[in-house]
Amino acid sequence: MRLQLEVLLKVQKQGNAPEDYEDAIAHRSGDPECHDNGFPLVVAIADGATESSFSKLWAELLVTEFVHDPFMTSDDMKRSVARCARLWSRIVRKKPLPWYAEEKVKMGSFSTLLGVQFLPPNSDGLGRWQAIALGDSCLFQIGPEGPVTQFPITAYEDFGSTPPLVSTDAAYNSRSWNELAYIEGAWTRDDFFLLMTDALSQWATKEHPARSVWDELLATFLSDNGSNLLRDWVDRQRQSGTIRNDDITLAVVRENEATSP
Repeated sequence: MRLQLEVLLKVQKQGNAPEDYEDAIAHRSGDPECHDNGFPLVVAIADGATESSFSKLWAELLVTEFVHDPFMTSDDMKRSVARCARLWSRIVRKKPLPWYAEEKVKMGSFSTLLGVQFLPPNSDGLGRWQAIALGDSCLFQIGPEGPVTQFPITAYEDFGSTPPLVSTDAAYNSRSWNELAYIEGAWTRDDFFLLMTDALSQWATKEHPARSVWDELLATFLSDNGSNLLRDWVDRQRQSGTIRNDDITLAVVRENEATSP
């Protein structure tokens, strides 16, 4: 049995250019030095804060770091974030900046971060997964009977305009580490997982779709014209006010049907 990740949607705010998209997603399947059937599958998703400087770069550095070297403790995360912050600073200061841009850089960059690691199933077909998060990008585990787990935000009213964030600024992080969340669980071949940034996570939390609804949506969005259909669906939800107009990233992790017996 093998899991696969499919990125269903990466779209900027309505009215913005594609280069204004400030989310980030990365994944890695398996250890190239081992015959591990694609495990662990490591995925990270981030939402760069629009108001901060070089936030797209910061989000990309964070997801790349997690996928390269997954961290599941606060101490490991602190070391990895510090390493990313040094790299971010070197990159943004490669060229001289106007004084106003330099002032904004001094304030730092900010992003949410959700990192997930899927471990191989045992002889009974039961696998393990573990996740770490800061902010409101969310993971949804959907079982045969419907939603099983939602992490780290579980209540609609907890989605706000000021979620805890990961920053290039160490002083800011020292205040936000206590918001760091960790979870672990089990998965079977009948489950699938959805990773979403906050606007879509908020919609899913409010609507609480049943498994049959998710199955129908996935069947549509994974079809030959699925990308266009999904964008059209998001546009309609935005226009009706059901989904906030924000950058949106959506990915699904599920069993690779090609490996099914």
